[in-house]
Amino acid sequence: MKSIHILLISSLVGMMPARNVWAWYDEPYRPQFHFSRPSVTIGDPCGMVKYQGLWHIFTWDQATSSDLVYWSIGGWPFLQGVANTSFFTGSAAVDLQNSSGFGSPGSPPMVLAVTFHNNQTSQESIGIYSSTDYVNFNYYSGDPVIAGPPPTFRDSDVSWDDQHGLWVMLVAHNNQIYIYGSSDLKNWQLKSVFGPVNGGGQNFECPGMAQIPVKGVTNLKKWVLYSGPGTHNCMYWVGSFDGTTFTPDGAPQAQAQLIESPDPDFYAARVFRDYDGGQCLYMWAWMDSWAYAGSVPTSFGSGYTIIRKLQLVWTSQGYVIAQEPHPGLQSLRGPVVNAAPRNLQGTVNLTEFQPSTNTYEIIANFKLTPQSQKVGFNLCVGGTTNKVVLGYDVGAGNLFLDRTASGNVSFSSSFPSVRTVSYSPPNGLLKFHIFVDQDSIEVFINGGEIVFTDLIYPASTSLGIQLFSDNAVTVLQSLNAWMLKSVWH
Repeated sequence: MKSIHILLISSLVGMMPARNVWAWYDEPYRPQFHFSRPSVTIGDPCGMVKYQGLWHIFTWDQATSSDLVYWSIGGWPFLQGVANTSFFTGSAAVDLQNSSGFGSPGSPPMVLAVTFHNNQTSQESIGIYSSTDYVNFNYYSGDPVIAGPPPTFRDSDVSWDDQHGLWVMLVAHNNQIYIYGSSDLKNWQLKSVFGPVNGGGQNFECPGMAQIPVKGVTNLKKWVLYSGPGTHNCMYWVGSFDGTTFTPDGAPQAQAQLIESPDPDFYAARVFRDYDGGQCLYMWAWMDSWAYAGSVPTSFGSGYTIIRKLQLVWTSQGYVIAQEPHPGLQSLRGPVVNAAPRNLQGTVNLTEFQPSTNTYEIIANFKLTPQSQKVGFNLCVGGTTNKVVLGYDVGAGNLFLDRTASGNVSFSSSFPSVRTVSYSPPNGLLKFHIFVDQDSIEVFINGGEIVFTDLIYPASTSLGIQLFSDNAVTVLQSLNAWMLKSVWH
């Protein structure tokens, strides 16, 4: 399962300006405002930190950004290899106080915590590399810093816990998450073990923990522990952390919640760590599923989701994560197209907005009437049958996204699918915030309490957009649409 999940491999390119016109970014289905690798398939998001105004990621090769929109892609960061070893998923930290001794008072080191996978024995451990130029990283002679128990021990996530004054590392081991503490990033002590949970049968990958702000409450943050449950999606718990143990709210009966449900193309989610003093506000994820990751009809695999701003909101089920698209994406908008408000009945073409490519954004507000049945969009419409159907079924009380006729769906029997989520729109109001980008659709509903993330493979000529309200009238209160520019051209 990890065979294409390796953290970093040698780059075929050196440092390149992000806005060059690269032939591979004109390939069929290549996303234009999502991050994807130029010439290789992509793996888990790793090493996501901000320092001195620059965002860094380490996922295979390096990349940097000043705005989380445009990216400059770099090369292989490791100056020394490890015999018979592949580098799997890891993380990055900026050692501002030079607690590790790898830097100096005026030049704090950046440290990468990497999963070492022995190619002969499959034994896994955690090693570290450091750098003071944040480009070239040196092997630590004391590696590995944690020798893991077999058979799997991977996906280290390191961060500084200012509240308790220590470095914290989470590592996935089968159906448990090991929580370690350190004062210097080199010597680690096991603090506690989280799990197994929810029956105990699901292995964890890509664990992490962060304090997420509560929407509408000044200075209130809650600890959130999250992890990938094996193949797709991301589960999380909201609770407390005392520097040793994470305790979910409602423990020991606390059940995990899913960031998206059910079965999205959303996995290995990680937050960005801001070492310039900001909060952990942003997350992104690998936009794919292990059910068909090796079969998708592209040369580059897939990309990452758009970056999401995170908040916790209080509901009748307790605190839940709400996601909203990173506001920096608004810089990619072309001229706005406004559709006139109307009473909607039947299926009609959206004549006001006719995209030239499937790279666009739509914000639409609907008011359900007592007679409303099904309401929503047909997107990426081509011919008489091809379309992606997004909507709300009033009778069933379900939001749904249907990609069974979305274009190329034949590469895997697992791909054609209809996703449904139970939902009751407050006061009958529905807001769809839609992003379509060549091979994907992401939909943020009513402020991001519900989000759909799905791969799609429509023909380049499948550009039609339709609105529908089956059997009765629904009010379209407003609709704004924008073409979105490419970040690679």
